Amino acid sequence: MKVADLYQPKGMPTSYLIGTDGKVRAVHGGFRLDDREKIEKEIRAALGVARK
Repeated sequence: MKVADLYQPKGMPTSYLIGTDGKVRAVHGGFRLDDREKIEKEIRAALGVARK
Protein backbone atom coordinates (compact mmCIF):
# COMPACT_ATOMS: atom_id res chain seq x y z
CA MET A 1 0.00 0.00 0.00
CA LYS A 2 1.28 3.45 -0.89
CA VAL A 3 1.42 6.19 1.74
CA ALA A 4 -0.80 8.43 -0.40
CA ASP A 5 -3.44 5.69 -0.46
CA LEU A 6 -3.27 5.37 3.31
CA TYR A 7 -3.55 9.09 4.19
CA GLN A 8 -5.52 10.47 1.20
CA PRO A 9 -3.87 13.92 1.02
CA LYS A 10 -6.13 16.71 -0.20
CA GLY A 11 -3.31 18.53 -2.02
CA MET A 12 0.40 18.68 -2.53
CA PRO A 13 2.52 19.14 -0.63
CA THR A 14 0.86 17.67 2.45
CA SER A 15 2.91 16.96 5.58
CA TYR A 16 1.96 14.62 8.39
CA LEU A 17 3.44 14.62 11.87
CA ILE A 18 3.13 11.07 13.15
CA GLY A 19 3.83 10.26 16.79
CA THR A 20 5.83 7.30 18.06
CA ASP A 21 2.48 5.64 18.76
CA GLY A 22 1.69 5.74 15.03
CA LYS A 23 -1.11 8.29 15.43
CA VAL A 24 -1.28 11.39 13.24
CA ARG A 25 -0.58 14.39 15.48
CA ALA A 26 -0.86 17.14 12.83
CA VAL A 27 -1.60 17.60 9.14
CA HIS A 28 -0.42 20.55 7.07
CA GLY A 29 -1.70 21.06 3.54
CA GLY A 30 0.49 23.16 1.31
CA PHE A 31 3.26 25.28 2.70
CA ARG A 32 3.37 28.92 3.61
CA LEU A 33 6.45 30.45 5.15
CA ASP A 34 4.20 31.90 7.85
CA ASP A 35 3.36 28.33 8.96
CA ARG A 36 6.97 27.48 9.76
CA GLU A 37 6.88 28.59 13.40
CA LYS A 38 3.63 26.67 14.05
CA ILE A 39 5.02 23.52 12.44
CA GLU A 40 8.28 23.76 14.40
CA LYS A 41 6.29 24.19 17.63
CA GLU A 42 4.26 21.05 16.89
CA ILE A 43 7.41 19.06 16.11
CA ARG A 44 9.12 20.23 19.31
CA ALA A 45 6.02 19.33 21.34
CA ALA A 46 5.93 15.87 19.78
CA LEU A 47 9.59 15.38 20.61
CA GLY A 48 9.25 16.85 24.09
CA VAL A 49 11.89 19.48 23.29
CA ALA A 50 11.66 23.01 24.67
CA ARG A 51 12.58 25.90 22.39
CA LYS A 52 15.98 27.36 23.13
